[in-house]
Amino acid sequence: MEHLIKHIIKRDELNKPCRKRVKVHKRMFLFNLMKDQNYNLKIIGKFFNKDHSTVIHGIKSYHNLLNVNDFNLMVDIEEYLDVFGIDNPINEIEEYGRKDITVDIKRATTIEHLYRIKRRLEKNYYKI
Repeated sequence: MEHLIKHIIKRDELNKPCRKRVKVHKRMFLFNLMKDQNYNLKIIGKFFNKDHSTVIHGIKSYHNLLNVNDFNLMVDIEEYLDVFGIDNPINEIEEYGRKDITVDIKRATTIEHLYRIKRRLEKNYYKI
């Protein structure tokens, strides 16, 4: 699993400074995943070039977003949930996530958006 995490961090550039919501959510998810796998906070921080206190804050923020059923968090980490074989931690995603596919298609501007649409189609997130 460590090799996979390192690959994802490098591929998505999660070890570089960036405050974009998508990257922050992905980073927080991986912080939490690694903590659940009993990684030391200092070691987790080294993976991302972050301090241990940043890791603590990220894990707390991740849990806060889960507690309020943050839909953006789920959209941002859905690829990682698939990669690591983790069930959706927010059950309400089914209710909130079902929407018209044409909206996402019109908004898609990158290949990542198209991959997201593909994953959602495979998981029946759209009203068809």
